[in-house]
Amino acid sequence: MKTQSLLILSAALSLCFISACDGDDDTGSDTSLDGGSDAIPDVDADTDIGTDSDAAIDVPEPDETTTAFSFVAGLHIPSTNGGDACCFTDLDPNNDDPEPTIDNNLAALLGVLGTFLEDVDINQSIVDAIDSGSLALVLEHVGIPLDVESDERSTDATVHIHIAEAAEGDTGEMRADGEGSFTISDPTATFEDAAIGAGSFAAGPDTFPLSIPLGDLAGDVDLGMETLDLVVTDARLRGNISQCGDSVCSVDPTVTIDGEDAVVGGIELGGAVGADQIVDLINGLVGDCSCISSDLAEHDLIVGGEDADAQAYVLSCNPDVDVSSAECTDADGAICGGLGGNIGTVCSALGVVSNLIDVDIDGNGVNDGISMGIRLALVSATVTVE
Repeated sequence: MKTQSLLILSAALSLCFISACDGDDDTGSDTSLDGGSDAIPDVDADTDIGTDSDAAIDVPEPDETTTAFSFVAGLHIPSTNGGDACCFTDLDPNNDDPEPTIDNNLAALLGVLGTFLEDVDINQSIVDAIDSGSLALVLEHVGIPLDVESDERSTDATVHIHIAEAAEGDTGEMRADGEGSFTISDPTATFEDAAIGAGSFAAGPDTFPLSIPLGDLAGDVDLGMETLDLVVTDARLRGNISQCGDSVCSVDPTVTIDGEDAVVGGIELGGAVGADQIVDLINGLVGDCSCISSDLAEHDLIVGGEDADAQAYVLSCNPDVDVSSAECTDADGAICGGLGGNIGTVCSALGVVSNLIDVDIDGNGVNDGISMGIRLALVSATVTVE
């Protein structure tokens, strides 16, 4: 139960998703970035990844365009010392540091969360979910060149992100090898004005709403909410791509991490989520945890906001919620048992979480958002649109 619930949280955050890496403290996941998936091919370490959508590239617009699909066969959250394996360094438009830090405090945030839920290996949980078909993400590329490796590039393409349903009978190995079939309906997120072609992929920065059906992902676990609705700011995708039949595949490079070679997904996903949304998420998850306090029927557990004196976004447990008599066990469920069973430590750890809020979304000089850095590996997909 705890493993499944943490998977849902990590998948939800990673879908939105989600903070800058301060220093070399490895509070995230391990640095073996292939995530255990055989779907990520080994390519030359010199592969050029990360072409910005506004870069000046002298390539013609295609005369004809098409729509193609990709299955996300690998989704990995690099650790905070992931180095070349991660991600963006410019998510905060107000950061003029000549040597900006890597934007991926998501790894640290999930590391803190994992300490209260039995230190689950988040990346391995994601791998298991993708392999089992319970987590199936499909990218729909609209208005792209007929061959994305040709000397043509669409600069007004559209990329839709779908939570898909994997076909019954398909195995994890089939999906990883690009032989999976999926059914999609309405997208959960959209990037407009993407630049795709000439072997490169870039979309954003953009702001879009993202709706994640937690009820469908949670199975028998009651999270207290059916849908997670978030707004992602300064979101972007980038990487190198190749033509794979009628689909678009990522070119997945080998990079050096802590002196070791590791294969990583070739598409980088970055963005920021307002800290207020994270507060709402936590409060929604624990709102029915009567074992923590009966006061939760009327008050939120976590309060947060910008502190003008401290010039920071400050999180704390609500003084109006009496947690002194909290008695939560595994019998109260993964969320209530894991967080409520350690409520004193949870409240103390909110100061650490406050330090992970690293992006100034509204430009007023106070960080109020958490950045994200995620790696995606794309393979072929056969898709049916409902």
